[in-house]
Amino acid sequence: MGERTVRFSDLSGQMADAAELASVIVTEHPELEQPVRLEAMPAELEPLKKLAIRAVALEVRFPGDEEEPTRYVVTENNFAKLATDRPMAEVLASAEPVVAKATRRSHNRTADGEPLRTFNTLENAGMPHQGKVSAEEARLVRDNLEAVNASRAAQDLPPIDPANPIDAKRYGFGQADTADA
Repeated sequence: MGERTVRFSDLSGQMADAAELASVIVTEHPELEQPVRLEAMPAELEPLKKLAIRAVALEVRFPGDEEEPTRYVVTENNFAKLATDRPMAEVLASAEPVVAKATRRSHNRTADGEPLRTFNTLENAGMPHQGKVSAEEARLVRDNLEAVNASRAAQDLPPIDPANPIDAKRYGFGQADTADA
């Protein structure tokens, strides 16, 4: 007697054989802290061919900004409009290369093969990083603010200040107080 595995599309709930489903990795989304995998019928993904845009992703850190850089995703055409002295292709060709950071596709390892730092530990909580602060990191910072600020001071970083609206929002200071009220 044989077995047949039946799966369902995450997008439509449609039943399908496992071999019929496409694998979709959502690498970035405002609601995600880490990439997720979805399965979908290929026909459900056809609209992507018409909806997709040629995009440029960039990070901008303004002078005097101690926060994480602001990440922008713009169309290729709109990005090209930023270059007013010469064509963007020339600007990019003469730009300084940046050593690539380890990506999520590297299975959470740096280019050297070392494990990436997790910010859900007391050792790294509250340290600068790209991405969203997880609930666990925020809890660690709130519960261990003195130790976190000591670690930050050791690296010449400014302390996290619960009275600072940016820090308060990032690490959830005051949320527990209002939930109890």
